[in-house]
Amino acid sequence: MSEFYFIMADIKRLNPDLGGSEVNLVDRGPIRSTRHLPDRRVETTKDLFFWLKTKDPFPVPEPVEFTGFFPTVLETDMPISERGFPLVSRAFLAALLEVRDFPHRVITTRITDDVEASGSDPDYPVGGTTDDYVLLQVLEHLDILDLERSEYRDYDEETRKVGWLDKAVLHIPEEGLPPLFRLTATPTKLLVSAAGRAALEAAGIRGVRFYEHPELFYL
Repeated sequence: MSEFYFIMADIKRLNPDLGGSEVNLVDRGPIRSTRHLPDRRVETTKDLFFWLKTKDPFPVPEPVEFTGFFPTVLETDMPISERGFPLVSRAFLAALLEVRDFPHRVITTRITDDVEASGSDPDYPVGGTTDDYVLLQVLEHLDILDLERSEYRDYDEETRKVGWLDKAVLHIPEEGLPPLFRLTATPTKLLVSAAGRAALEAAGIRGVRFYEHPELFYL
């Protein structure tokens, strides 16, 4: 059994009529804040998706507004978005925190149903909203990729990032891995510890997939 897994929303469950996503960000405007690089600070203007992959503080009005296709959104704990936002249910987060606390920022959201016509199911909340999902900015970026045993295309010594990671071997800290984290070498990807995966599965978290190697997806 692996000590860690790459985690992502299960895109195989996506209805092909939805055009690649079941939730969509409403305000796509840029956000200006300070990037803390290894050797300097830089004022940067990027979108929300970019900032959520960093450890840097940034301003954003809450709740962040999304629209979503409720027939599928309400059946998952990790809704599928076009760019792979770290959008998870509160139950998802609670399951990981049962393992142990980890450095993170919770950004509240509101998802509004994007179905206009009323259906036949009286329990279906047409035009309703939900605040049961949050954006997670994971503040634990671990510089623990074993560069000698991992497989990747290239490595930038200045940023300590790798390109096109095919196989990840980690130096596991003595205190163990946090339940959810990112790697300095490839911060676009979310990872869970074995204990984190077990907690999510025990809690019945829906709509996620786990991978031992990242070559199956690139976000």
